[in-house]
Amino acid sequence: MNLGVNLKFEGKKQKVLGYTRKTDNGWEYSQKAVALLQEYKTMFPDFIAGLERKSRADLYIAEELYPDGTSIDKIKKIEEWLKKSKVRDFERVDLDAEQLDKVRFAQEKKQGISRAPRTHSVEPFANQTT
Repeated sequence: MNLGVNLKFEGKKQKVLGYTRKTDNGWEYSQKAVALLQEYKTMFPDFIAGLERKSRADLYIAEELYPDGTSIDKIKKIEEWLKKSKVRDFERVDLDAEQLDKVRFAQEKKQGISRAPRTHSVEPFANQTT
């Protein structure tokens, strides 16, 4: 079961439009990505704390994250939040792609904005890298 927000895909050389990009210095996250991650951490602090306790693990066991017997209910809540947040629907593209995400494109199309091809980012990114 995948309970991640899936914002970067190093092995597949992909990023999520409007959320992440990779530079020579590492991964950078947009303000939208930072807000999403902050919400995740706020909504599920016990889950995040459990991950941090076992930060080197390749596999996590629900009962170890929630030893009080509430793992099934708590994981269902995380799955519901991920579904509501539509993180599985985020648009993945190649790392070198420079294009508007679907939401921004629809907004600009509705407003009748026509643009020449861009050679720089359209979304401000945080100075946070990994």
